[in-house]
Amino acid sequence: MNSSCYNCKKSIGKIQRRGTIKDIIRSGYKHPEGMLDTDNLCQECCDEIRRTQTQGQKMNERVSLAWQIVLCLIFSPAAFWRINKLQKFLIYFLIIIFGVTPLIIVLGFVFEESNRMYFLFGGYLFMYVAGHIFPLVWIINWTREYNKNSI
Repeated sequence: MNSSCYNCKKSIGKIQRRGTIKDIIRSGYKHPEGMLDTDNLCQECCDEIRRTQTQGQKMNERVSLAWQIVLCLIFSPAAFWRINKLQKFLIYFLIIIFGVTPLIIVLGFVFEESNRMYFLFGGYLFMYVAGHIFPLVWIINWTREYNKNSI
């Protein structure tokens, strides 16, 4: 069953992308007057609504926070690249990894041999937290910040 676009009356096939009134409202746009729940828009009309209602400004699409967390656990740089914070992430991450690791190793040799393993284990635990927990906190905060200005 083929439907037609509400705006331009062009035929929309089964495989073609289409926009419903829920998609338009969920994206933060105003739907055309008189459009019902059963009406569809073709992709060109959806893009035209996006262009006219943002006054030609390039707006970022919203990013799913759950997907960002999963992506951060799999490959952290990809998650930060999606929200344009890759450079900031790499700077923080390199400072923590290359600034703190040598310090922990050097301080580990200051202690007596009996306490050295505890200190090095504590350092390893800190590096685990720095490598996994800190990026998760950053990705949550930065994604929320990114989504405030997105549509």
